[in-house]
Amino acid sequence: MKFLAAFNRMTNIVESEQCILTGYRQDFYQFDRDHLANTGTVGGRYIWVLRENGTHLASIGLHPRATEFVECALDSFEQVQCYEITLLADGDAEISSITVPKARELIKTCAFEFEGRHIKQKGRLLATVDIHPLYNQGTYGGKVCFTFEDAPSSDTELSFKQMALHLFQERVGTLFACMDEVTFQTHSTQ
Repeated sequence: MKFLAAFNRMTNIVESEQCILTGYRQDFYQFDRDHLANTGTVGGRYIWVLRENGTHLASIGLHPRATEFVECALDSFEQVQCYEITLLADGDAEISSITVPKARELIKTCAFEFEGRHIKQKGRLLATVDIHPLYNQGTYGGKVCFTFEDAPSSDTELSFKQMALHLFQERVGTLFACMDEVTFQTHSTQ
């Protein structure tokens, strides 16, 4: 795992006496670890919320829907511990304890603008997206195709794969849709 040092730093928090997480600790060791392993990029930012009976790790800055479940945890009227995580090039992370208001502020940030098929960053067109849903026997599948102006880095592809599911679910109008494929191309390869 590329960000094992970051996960170990998170583990130290979970295993400390000050941590309020007592139930569903296995979720941290399985789901949070998997999320970090599958989505981690250098400079990747996360919000991490711990409750007595749960842990919630979400990428921030990618798409408004990516943090909805964290917002639910913050609204649960339970005691929470919140952290901001930024992944570093050496596989470690900066982890800062933050307040609930700061967590709410962070989950509202988005580095991208979504305008129809266009995905922009700071007003500059990065990519277009084409969503091809397939309806079969009561469920949605299909694919999401991104076309970039310039060839995307592997980190950009990882970020856009996370966005793809949210864009796909928005398009078909249900959270129960499962996309089958995400593809990337550039204008020069069309």
